[in-house]
Amino acid sequence: NEAGVQPRIQFKGLQGRIQIPRSSSSSSELQTFDFYLSNVAKDNPQGSFESLQQHQSSSGAPRLSLLAPVQTKLTVCATNDSYQATKERMTQAVEDTKERQAKEIKPGSKFRGKPVQVRKPVLSGADVVPERKRSTPINPANTLRKCLSNNAVSQRPLRDRILHLLALRSYKKLELLARLQRDGISQKDRASVGTTLQQVAVLNTKENSYSLKDFMYRDVQKDWPGFTEDERVQAERNVARKLGLSAEPTPSSSSPNHSAPSCSPQVTDGNTSDSTI
Repeated sequence: NEAGVQPRIQFKGLQGRIQIPRSSSSSSELQTFDFYLSNVAKDNPQGSFESLQQHQSSSGAPRLSLLAPVQTKLTVCATNDSYQATKERMTQAVEDTKERQAKEIKPGSKFRGKPVQVRKPVLSGADVVPERKRSTPINPANTLRKCLSNNAVSQRPLRDRILHLLALRSYKKLELLARLQRDGISQKDRASVGTTLQQVAVLNTKENSYSLKDFMYRDVQKDWPGFTEDERVQAERNVARKLGLSAEPTPSSSSPNHSAPSCSPQVTDGNTSDSTI
């Protein structure tokens, strides 16, 4: 290769970039991959990784030698090409499902297909044709809705994302990082997870898990885009329980002459004023 199209790697603090010439292109076009570095011991305090080398001993038998413990992990970020490839695979999967599903043929309609040899059934008093069951295809709208929901969550502040995940249940740090990574997280937010947890959560040293601080339940939004319907109901119950409020009035709280107002947890609704769940 020419000097201008040699592979390159650049480091800038805990981030960097790898540039590799495209093999299918005769020009000097480079394919770029961003990456970031992380401390293995910090991200995985309960385990460790070691670098091994396999070689042959003097007798010719294979042996493994310990080189050194792995202290730094390099994670390569996804590119726009990988996102486009994933989108194309999802579209193709939907099309394949539509082609495999059963098709209803109306009487008298012209349908060109492969001839099928059918055995003649034994004549009986009445010929009954069982109704064919149609397979249920994948609904592309549900897939698109989930993708849009994940995209909306990834644009929210890291504090709000962690707050709403912990409003459902306790999380270990690795579990929380995996959930945030699944919905999409930037390198800057990933490095701030530990600091944000100290602000909104308390650490259970026995189980090594984080739980949301009680007063933080007042900031839970009932229309959080990352909630499924079941998770939204669970969040409402947790808010009512943690704030010591009742989700609906009890029969003993009212009388013919005096009716006590029902206590409902106040849950913030995005940019609007507080609303009652």
